[in-house]
Amino acid sequence: MQCIQKIVLLFLLSGLLFTTACKDDDDPAPKTDSEKIASVTWKVTTTFLNNTALSTDDQATYANFRITFKVDGSGNPTTYTVTPGEAKRLPNYNSANTGNWTFSGNTITLKDAQKSSQLTVSGISETGLTLQWELTKVDNQVPPEDEGTWKMDLVPAQ
Repeated sequence: MQCIQKIVLLFLLSGLLFTTACKDDDDPAPKTDSEKIASVTWKVTTTFLNNTALSTDDQATYANFRITFKVDGSGNPTTYTVTPGEAKRLPNYNSANTGNWTFSGNTITLKDAQKSSQLTVSGISETGLTLQWELTKVDNQVPPEDEGTWKMDLVPAQ
């Protein structure tokens, strides 16, 4: 009888050991949209003007465009950096290709000492970002054929 009690006790203790040793780890907190935006350097896959994809030749001018957003340790937006490449039309940002950014609702604001530009985020994940902005002849000194709503689909650069 004592042998059976020891065997039962051994099974109970080993079961207890397995259930406590395999404790589930807590899932990390989901990333905020600012953290998703700032998680990588972005490159363009497709650029649109007024919902029409640019021609192959015009798309090629965006091949080397890159934009990187940074956040602080709390996930708050801090700075951005742009490598414009040969891109035809970009949001109205400074010629130094760097500045501060903010994110509120679905709007990214690129800022420097002289001007700011607002981009609408119409899609966001850790693997894709879609930005839209307006360019006008009056405000941005663009030719009439380049006026309108511009949109970029971006993916993480390798």
